[in-house]
Amino acid sequence: MKKLFFLPLLFVFTAFMCESDDAVTDTEADSLLFPDVACGSMAVEIDGVLISYDDVFAIISDPAVCRLKLTAVNVGPGFEDRIINLVISPPNLGTYILEETGATDEYCELTRVTWQYRSAASADEEILPQFAYSSRASFGGEGYLEITELELNFEDDLPDYISGQFEFTAGVFFDETGAAPDTITIRGSFCEIPIENRICDTDGIC
Repeated sequence: MKKLFFLPLLFVFTAFMCESDDAVTDTEADSLLFPDVACGSMAVEIDGVLISYDDVFAIISDPAVCRLKLTAVNVGPGFEDRIINLVISPPNLGTYILEETGATDEYCELTRVTWQYRSAASADEEILPQFAYSSRASFGGEGYLEITELELNFEDDLPDYISGQFEFTAGVFFDETGAAPDTITIRGSFCEIPIENRICDTDGIC
């Protein structure tokens, strides 16, 4: 069943492994699992299969600034995509133990990582989730998320961004196919992902 599960992943691009002018060269990048990941992107390895995510963004949308959401999308061949979501509450430098931070549903305390595969049979059909995995202990997840760089001050004129890495066992929490393994190993690095200020979109004050 594992071969069926990873068949769509065999065609993914790993261009981030090539040398690039955008490649990270500082000390923080050297500490990442995948130090060659280009700034503004994410590298993810799932059970040994490496994927580059170039469509990556992070947002803060709550006035308390206690919850950051980071989303990365890899569009595959045909009508499919792979999405990884990080919820970091509260966003701070340091290491989060995912099986502990995923044990609560408190808005400003929940930190977790999820990954999902979506596809459609044709361009005329809606792309729908086929299976998804979570770092939460209730689904068999365990591991860590480390934030290595964080610039977060919407009051100054400097760019706000986040860098980090994660490595964890993810447990399946949704499977439309019936063929997804119970757990997979996910490792990843992300470099200087810009953080967008979406607070004004929600509280109406700005």
